[in-house]
Amino acid sequence: MADHCGEQCEALTMTSNLMPCRASWTLGVHHPLQEQLVNYVLDEDRPMNELIVKDGQTCLTRENFVSLGLRREMDSMVGNACFRLIKEIFQHQGKDVYIVDLHIPPTWLLPSSCDPFLCLPSFVILAAIDFICGLMVKTC
Repeated sequence: MADHCGEQCEALTMTSNLMPCRASWTLGVHHPLQEQLVNYVLDEDRPMNELIVKDGQTCLTRENFVSLGLRREMDSMVGNACFRLIKEIFQHQGKDVYIVDLHIPPTWLLPSSCDPFLCLPSFVILAAIDFICGLMVKTC
């Protein structure tokens, strides 16, 4: 990987330079370097405690990614890191997004059945109410 990437990759992958691209999500499109990277990250023969990503104070190891890629379940630490990137990308585009820590939503289910509104800040609840009211006005 080091032969293919360096400082030029850092500039290309900065969240301020990322935009949605349909080609990235198109089935059948082959990206050899992405495939090589994914194979490296998900290689279960390599040490599971190898540090793969450091995002702020979050450190993600191969074990975190293997749970996402091979077992079809997502580790909340991986999901939270992904959502932080998504939030940052939106902010660069002038949009405000609130993302709930992925460790919280399971508490909304049985047996806990916690009220989701209890873990949301008031500005998010008010924005949701304004949005819903706006939809109701448009449909009448």
